[in-house]
Amino acid sequence: LTKRIIPILSSGGVDAPYSENGQPHDTAPTSEQQAIIDAVQQGNSLRIAAFAGTGKTTTLAMIGQA
Repeated sequence: LTKRIIPILSSGGVDAPYSENGQPHDTAPTSEQQAIIDAVQQGNSLRIAAFAGTGKTTTLAMIGQA
């Protein structure tokens, strides 16, 4: 497996991956989030390095839905 570190530099615009009713937000991934999703789907092992509020949890939810 290839290990990669992909920084998330911009906010995903959503501070939680799920709405109050427990349903996932219908939000398109940012370019950084899409790069992470693509890397995971290709079988890569990676670490997400990002500041608070930039969409790490949302990205994990997107990976789970992909």
